[in-house]
Amino acid sequence: MEFTKEFIEEQKLSEEQVKNITTFATEQVATLKKDWDSKANNDAESILTGAIDYAQKENSHTLERQQGEKAGAYFKRFADSLLSTQKSDLVKAKSDYEEKIKGVKGNEALTTEYEKLKVTNDDLLKKYADYDIVKELSEKAEGYKGELSGLKLEVSFNSIKPSFPDTVNKYEAKALWNEFKNDVLAKNTIEIVDGVPMAVDKENRHKIIKLEDVLDKNEPIKTLMAGRTQTGTGATQIDLLKIDGVPFEVPENASNQEISQLIKNSLTKQGIGQMHPEFVKKFQELNTKIQVKQPV
Repeated sequence: MEFTKEFIEEQKLSEEQVKNITTFATEQVATLKKDWDSKANNDAESILTGAIDYAQKENSHTLERQQGEKAGAYFKRFADSLLSTQKSDLVKAKSDYEEKIKGVKGNEALTTEYEKLKVTNDDLLKKYADYDIVKELSEKAEGYKGELSGLKLEVSFNSIKPSFPDTVNKYEAKALWNEFKNDVLAKNTIEIVDGVPMAVDKENRHKIIKLEDVLDKNEPIKTLMAGRTQTGTGATQIDLLKIDGVPFEVPENASNQEISQLIKNSLTKQGIGQMHPEFVKKFQELNTKIQVKQPV
């Protein structure tokens, strides 16, 4: 979270106050995001587990869900198992009926056996009708899965989306960001591992890389993050300052927002993401050196 110059002046905030508020907000956002991701995953699993329990109870049919099995695949397997069991029951009922007919003597005995078997048959037909319930549960489960998948992608990409400098053409930045997301999703699926978005290669599930690292390798976006400003068909490069103790160059007269993003990018390259326990400490150290501005 960054404050505008006008807001800072209006509230009469000192640089130290701005720095402390920004640091506190960064920590809170990181904590809330991690808790939210965990809650979303737990809620989704609870919904699916409830649907499975309901299907088993209503159909008096038990089928264990395999470890890691997707909900849609489970409900299809459940329906197949249920129908197979009910078909076997019908076959057995028919066989029992035929055997009993052979041994029944007199119309009264025949009528009694017929009524019993008709009740059994009606019960089995009702269970067949319950297949529609299983099918509906399966469709709902797939819908929940789609919603959660889209939400996971939105959260994952927003968590690493850079704040482009004010000098950057916003339309160009938007186009490059959308192109980056499309390129990533064309070749990878996105998974959340310990609260960190990871890109998993579609052709090789063992090839996994942090989504932040994928972004760091994107040259067009890195160029914009350097502070390039668009003027027609040409571009003007902003003067960069080398500051003692800072492992990257800082654009002259850079805004607090630009400085924060540069620090974040640098720490990410070192393997210190926003969820890392040392992130806040390292961020403060670099930010202090930049604010003091002691050129090399």
